[in-house]
Order: sequence, then C-alpha cells, then structure tokens
Amino acid sequence: MIPKIIHQTWKTSEVPPELRFFQQTWRTHHPEWEYRLWTDQDNRDFIARYYPWFLPVFDGYLSPICRADAIRYFLLRHFGGVYADLDFECLAPFDSFLQGHHAMLGFEPVSHHEQHGDRLSGSQRLACNALMASRPGHPFWDHVIGLMLQEQSNPGPLDATGPFLLSRALESYAGSDPVTVLDSKHFYPITSGESVVGRLFDLAFWKKVTDGAQAIHHWAGTWYRDRQEGTPLPVAEGAIHVLDRGRPVLVGTVRFGRQPDADQARPMVSCLMVTRNRAALAMRAVRCFQDQTWANRELIVLDEGPDDALGAQLEVLGDPRVRHVARRPDGSSLGVLRN
Repeated sequence: MIPKIIHQTWKTSEVPPELRFFQQTWRTHHPEWEYRLWTDQDNRDFIARYYPWFLPVFDGYLSPICRADAIRYFLLRHFGGVYADLDFECLAPFDSFLQGHHAMLGFEPVSHHEQHGDRLSGSQRLACNALMASRPGHPFWDHVIGLMLQEQSNPGPLDATGPFLLSRALESYAGSDPVTVLDSKHFYPITSGESVVGRLFDLAFWKKVTDGAQAIHHWAGTWYRDRQEGTPLPVAEGAIHVLDRGRPVLVGTVRFGRQPDADQARPMVSCLMVTRNRAALAMRAVRCFQDQTWANRELIVLDEGPDDALGAQLEVLGDPRVRHVARRPDGSSLGVLRN
C-alpha cells in the first residue's frame, strides 16, 4: 500500500555535514528503495506544475519552514512513500514495518504536549510531521491541505503548517481510510531537550530509549536555530509581556541577536575528547560540539582505536573545526597524545 520511496528536503542539494550521517542511514537500511532529495527550487517547481492553485499560498508564506512543511503533505498525497526530516536517524528497515498500513504518523513525547497543551485546541496528543508515511492519494492529506488554506494567514508556522495544524487535522479527520498514529517510543523516544544536553554519555539511557524504536528524531531545529557560522543574527528590539493567569505583571523590551565582531574577539575554546572503539558515541559528541553557539571554538579528538572507523566518519563530516589525532604507531601514551 505504501510505495518504497523516501522523500527528504533541503534548501539546496548540498546537505550540511552534520546531517549527512542521518541522511545515509535511510539509504543504508533501504538499499532497494527510491530516494529523492527535494531542494527548495524543486519544491516550488513541483507545486507550480501539479498544484498551481496552491502556488500563491506557497509563495506567500513569510517563513521558509511553512513551505518546507507544506510540500511534504503534497508529496505524500501525490507520490506516497516515506517523508523524513534530515535530522531523523533510521534505526531499522521500514519494509515490513509499514505493511498493512495506509498512512502512518507518530506522536511527540507527552512532555511536548504538556508544554504546548494550551495552544492545541483540545487535541489529546501532539502529532509530529517530521516523519510520515502514506499511500498515494490518501484523503487525509486533502483534509490537511484544506486546513492549511484556512490557516494561510496565521503567522505561526506551528499553527499554519506544522505539528499544531497536523494535530488538529487528526482530531477533525472523519475519512474512512485510516491513519495510524504511533506512540512516541517508535519515532520520538527522546525529547527535544534530551537531544541537546544531559544524557550524551548515558549508555543505559540510549539503549533504553532506542529499544523498539524504528527511528529517532534528533530535534536539530534548523528552521529556528542559526546554523551558519559567521552569519550574524539580526539585532532587534521587541516588546515582552509577562502574564500571570491572563493579567500583565511585567511589560518591557528585549534585545536579541549578536554582532559578528564581538564573536570573533572572543578567545578560542579548545575542547578535548578522548575516545576508543566508540565511533557512534563519539559522533554524537561531535554533533553536540557543533550545536554550541560559541563561534571561536575547536574540537580535538584523540582516538586510541585500532582502526580508522572514526577518522573516516570525521573526514566525511568535513568540519574544519574538528581535528582528529590518531594514536601513533610508536605506542605513545595518552599523556603524550594530550600534550
């Protein structure tokens, strides 16, 4: 019922180094599936060709993430298959996992719903659009697209095209063709906070959360986090209102952004990581290093492993801030390597 096609999207055909490992996991587990990476231009061309009536809405979105959200619904309606964000890591093949299903989504962790429950208009759980699967022509996508038309002027991406809209669509969908919505343990076993801080070296934790998971979302948040080194965030001021049960208790202004000159004037921070025979865990640590916001930084990886598995992955990563130092043939001690 669900064709063997994997859809992913990015701004251009050049996927950022920190996301290429996740991208490759889909190809590794699905060697016989068709794989399609859609660029921003591909997405617009597709809408213009097959759904020209939606093009004014598509072009009118103020936030690029709204276009990235919208296209995934149209691709699944048109072609079917599996859509996955680039920060999704595939842990196992989907061939048998999808059998017997017409459409499949996943709920986010319960804590995410608790965080945003007051904005979900009565939805019992928060559904996520980062990983979805469907047969072509499933009527649920027409229902989602109809809601997007109603919300096209909504300035919030979560409400206009994202998970809040998807959750409301599930609550109001009355079609006869079913939609399977899985518990968070299958696709979203960790929260957005756990993906960035706290549990990196807790091996028991990672074994527990990935046990039974089909894939894992790493919550990179590229649509709201500044990922371009050397590109300053705009500096602006905005009003801030703090309310207590609807009553204002504080009114003021907040200034945000950063100046590139200030970043470059900060001292270099050198991070040191010692590892041996744990390439997968080491790569998680590298990705945490890449998530830091201190501009002037480097990571020195001291690798005592007997093979070059980690070195090969770091070479593919291509991040000039990450330096790989392998154990020398002379058997130098760890202290010598650190010095």
